[in-house]
Amino acid sequence: MTLSSRSSDAGQRAGNGDSSLAPAGSPPRTLRPRREDVRRRLLQAALAVFTERGYDRASLEQVAALAGFSKGAVYSNFRGKEELCLAVLDDINRRELGELLGLLNADTESESVAQLKPEQECQSQLAERVRFESMVHTQTGRLSASGWSE
Repeated sequence: MTLSSRSSDAGQRAGNGDSSLAPAGSPPRTLRPRREDVRRRLLQAALAVFTERGYDRASLEQVAALAGFSKGAVYSNFRGKEELCLAVLDDINRRELGELLGLLNADTESESVAQLKPEQECQSQLAERVRFESMVHTQTGRLSASGWSE
């Protein structure tokens, strides 16, 4: 056995080699999700938990569980609940800005008008967002990081 074959064998035993050489009956290796996918799932879960339970009653454990991760995944992406909540608000702002820019960049005015949502739906979404941001503002005392001023 050569030095290179010994290091290759050690790498396979450590899980770095070909999984076909894994012992029989061992579970198949799963790929770890990319960091941006983990973050996206955490943000989606946080929005759902904060909306349903409110900032004060929401926990990072609930967010992690809904996203399908451990609480450690939350802390590897955010310093805590406040930073996670502000990231959710940032995400909402970015999406809405993208939608608005898309409407502004439409080729013709008729296309822009056709893409606009009915007035009632827009008012409903705005009211929901105002309730959410108001709740966050009340709990954290900060709203400036979301891009909205008082």
